[in-house]
Amino acid sequence: MFCPHIPQCSGDFNMFNIFNNRKQPEFRDADLDRFKELTRDPRVLDALYKFDLGITRLPLDISFQVQECIQLSNILTGKCQIMSTALFDAAKSGQWQSVHDRLSTFQKYQDSHQSQNDSHLDKIIEWANKYALPELSPFNTPFYKTTGIPRNKKDLMSLRFIHATNAGIDEIPEEIAYLPNIQGICLSGNRIREIPEKICEMSTVVMLDLDDNLIKYIPENIGNMISLNQIDLDENDISNIPKSILRLERLSALRLRKQKHGHPLHYQAAPLDDASQRILASLSSRQNLRLFL
Repeated sequence: MFCPHIPQCSGDFNMFNIFNNRKQPEFRDADLDRFKELTRDPRVLDALYKFDLGITRLPLDISFQVQECIQLSNILTGKCQIMSTALFDAAKSGQWQSVHDRLSTFQKYQDSHQSQNDSHLDKIIEWANKYALPELSPFNTPFYKTTGIPRNKKDLMSLRFIHATNAGIDEIPEEIAYLPNIQGICLSGNRIREIPEKICEMSTVVMLDLDDNLIKYIPENIGNMISLNQIDLDENDISNIPKSILRLERLSALRLRKQKHGHPLHYQAAPLDDASQRILASLSSRQNLRLFL
């Protein structure tokens, strides 16, 4: 039998379409929101492009904004696994969807692995308790914004800075490699003898400050820390320079002064093999790298 068209079906269908076509909430990321805000100034964006090309002189009136953008860029590109120019191009064009998608994927990965990371988080909390490290509190320096280690697992997963100086620490727990948002590690003035290979998997770390410890070897895979901008290993006992360090294209400062074996690393008496000396020479020839020996 022929059934006449029923108007309310059409209405129901339209309502269904309206429901389906509702605009989904935009993915939000605090680092990206701040980066967008800063790069609305075309001078800041232009300075970022120049910095990426190796032109490091910054206009004084926007230097703080540009430095903050560089830090945010290192963090965001580590999360998204993209080149900095792709991020700058998105800021220039206003086309952010690809960046949003990658950040969303990163967030889902982080959420799905939080429960799996419980045992790793327990180890970090045990480490913090072993050395009686203070709880997380604000810390006002140009880079490090917090000091101490939280004992809450949710706070650990969102932690950005591992900052605990002069605390009698003699080891770095490799479990910190499972903290996905770490931007800086500052454990200066301790008794640390080794940098665990595992932490070289941390692609979001921008600053590695381990000066005044007892470290002898830089890990062979340090070149995997692709976001590293500064490494401070002053006042240690360094006796090697791994080849992979040459892969750190964003590295702008490497500090290796006052080694405890008493020999400046560029001197012939320094305990570096020929390969390490050649790597050091290659680093010293980089125009955009300040090498402190």
